[in-house]
Amino acid sequence: SLCRPCLVRYDYVVMFGFLRQELGHLLRRAGLSADSLLPEFPDTQVRWTYSWLSEQMFSELSVQQKQRLTRFYHRDLAAFPFSSSFLSG
Repeated sequence: SLCRPCLVRYDYVVMFGFLRQELGHLLRRAGLSADSLLPEFPDTQVRWTYSWLSEQMFSELSVQQKQRLTRFYHRDLAAFPFSSSFLSG
């Protein structure tokens, strides 16, 4: 359940801003070539998604939970250009 992100065992973490590239990579790894079928994702969607994640999903987490989540996923978060306030409490 996404309402308990610490309990989800993710196989792959992607940044929405790179979703098209990430999906292309996953499809190629699966032996498929569908890059031309993937839609473009404008920056406005990216900003809206980060805002929604921060306001809706992470707003229910305590500061301690956000800190634990940040520590647990520190390598994943470091791999993408997230704002330093993305999980701040």
